[in-house]
Amino acid sequence: MHPHASWHHSKRRCTVENTPFETLFMSDIGLLSLFTIGFIIAMAVFIGVYVRRAIRRDTLAHQQDEHPEHS
Repeated sequence: MHPHASWHHSKRRCTVENTPFETLFMSDIGLLSLFTIGFIIAMAVFIGVYVRRAIRRDTLAHQQDEHPEHS
């Protein structure tokens, strides 16, 4: 085997595998990082929606307590 052939192959392999996007989408740790980032974003959206609904519900309940409708 020619020594330059293995060096060329390993050099080409390193440049392809060390690109940030390939590392992010192809490696185990990259996929785990993507899952973690996605989970945190989804959790933030869920908490934000939950808090907005709770504030809206409590505000309406408070307004109804201050101004009770006479039936």
